[in-house]
Amino acid sequence: MNNQELSLYNSVERVLTRWWIVVALMVVGGLIGWSVHFFLLPVYEAKAIITINMDFTKRDLTQFEEDTAFNAASAIITSPSVMNIVIADAQVKGYSINPSGFLRDFYIEGKQSVWELRVRDRDQNAAAALTNIWAQESTDALNGALTHALQADQILAQVAGLENCLAGVAPQVGAPQLDCKGLSQDALQAMLKDQNAALVIEKGSSLGIISIMTFTLTGLAVVPETPVLYEQGRLVLAGAFIGLLVSIWVVNSLKVSRHV
Repeated sequence: MNNQELSLYNSVERVLTRWWIVVALMVVGGLIGWSVHFFLLPVYEAKAIITINMDFTKRDLTQFEEDTAFNAASAIITSPSVMNIVIADAQVKGYSINPSGFLRDFYIEGKQSVWELRVRDRDQNAAAALTNIWAQESTDALNGALTHALQADQILAQVAGLENCLAGVAPQVGAPQLDCKGLSQDALQAMLKDQNAALVIEKGSSLGIISIMTFTLTGLAVVPETPVLYEQGRLVLAGAFIGLLVSIWVVNSLKVSRHV
C-alpha cells in the first residue's frame, strides 16, 4: 500500500531521469502552438504620436505637479468623452466600433513627453484610420482643455488685481494693472465674486491641464504592413507548458505501468 502512495520526491526524480521526454514533448507542444498561429486571422497594429511639452521658463513645477499634469493629459486621451467622439467619427467614416471595442483594442503608452496611441484591428487600413481619428480627437480635446487653462490664468490675474484694489495696495512689479478708480467697495466685491465663479468654471474645464503645456500631433499612423506577433509568442508558450504537463504525466504513467 505504501509503495503506491504518491511521493513528490520520487516523481521529480523520475521526471529528471527522463528529461529527454520532457524536452521532446515541450518542443512538440511549442511547435503545435506555433502552427496554430497560422490558422488565426492576422491582427495589425498602427501607431500615432502626440508630443507633450512644458515651458518651465514661465512656471516652476514640483515633480508631483509635473506628474499630475501628465496624468491629466493621459486621462483626457482615454476619457469617455473622447471615446464617444472617436466612436461617432469612426462610424460616420464607415468603421464599426463600440465602447467595448475601444477599451479592448485602443492602447496608450507614455514615454516621458511622448505619448504613443496604438490601435489593433484585423483590417490594416482600419487600424491606421482609427488610430489617426483617436489621435486627432485627443489632440483637439487636449488643446481645448489648454484654452480653458490659459483663460483661468487670465482670470486669476484679474482676481489678484481686484483683491489689491480692495486691500488698497499697489500691484507687484510685473503684475497686470487694474484700473479700479471710481469703483466702490461693493462694486469691487461683486466683480471679485463673478471672477471667482468664472475661475472655478475655467479650472474645471481645464481638466487638470496647466497653461505652460503644449500638445502637438507629431506622428500620424501609417498602414501597417505586417501583423503583430504577440499571439504567436503566447501560443508557443502555452503549447510548451501543456507539453511540460503532459510529459510529467507520461513519465509517471510509464513508471506505474512498469511497476504493474
